Amino acid sequence: GVGLGGMRMRFYGERVFTPTHEWIDKETGECGITKYALSKGEVVYLEMPEAGSVVQTGDEIGEVASVKSSSALIVPVGGTVTEVNSELEEDLTTLNAGANAESQSDSAWIYKLSPSDPLEFSDLMGEDEYGQFAAKLEDEES
Repeated sequence: GVGLGGMRMRFYGERVFTPTHEWIDKETGECGITKYALSKGEVVYLEMPEAGSVVQTGDEIGEVASVKSSSALIVPVGGTVTEVNSELEEDLTTLNAGANAESQSDSAWIYKLSPSDPLEFSDLMGEDEYGQFAAKLEDEES
């Protein structure tokens, strides 16, 4: 997904979402958390999984803590963690930038996953569906 600025937009169709506000890119296996989750407060602490971990759908493999709350990092589809974003160990700026992004999945990836069964992607939401889901939650909170 190399490209300048807006060029990356076309890859967004490859990103699918969980009801627990994670996204995964079907092409690259990159996983992150959504704009909705990031907009709840600046992330001050991130616990990431270890590369090489074999994980199941729904496993809690990390933690995301903001000044207001803390939530588990949930695995979107089962597989193997192949890489973690070491930049985030030093600096969470690129992650927190996602709170102001236009897209729900335009934030730094946290780890990469090699799915054991790509058919599991069909259980997840597309960008539009997740957008409606998040908007509904926003309404309920306000």
